[in-house]
Amino acid sequence: MSTVLGEFLDALFASFRNPGANQDRTDRLMDLYVEHIGTFDDTVLRAAKAHIIRTRKDPFLPTIAEVVEVCEHARSGKLIDLIDPEGAKKRADFVRNLRVIGGSTPPHIGPVED
Repeated sequence: MSTVLGEFLDALFASFRNPGANQDRTDRLMDLYVEHIGTFDDTVLRAAKAHIIRTRKDPFLPTIAEVVEVCEHARSGKLIDLIDPEGAKKRADFVRNLRVIGGSTPPHIGPVED
């Protein structure tokens, strides 16, 4: 398992409740997540993780289908997401690192001043 995939799963399990509380079910769920999202590259996983943690309101872990769908949207550029969170040191860097639907800046961000 890649480091980024491990960080992705750690973030999910830290942010959401696991409906299957016993360890065997948790281990199996982890294996299924790895099996189904382990083929996405690191950039996609980072964007998907950020999107899920910021937008999911359900307190339980997302289904594998939900995670795969978010990863596919991230891969195709359909998410408004920070692609490289480690590079966002100031507001201008944050905006430069956004991938935005249609290539425009969302109105809530406003103009960037260097």
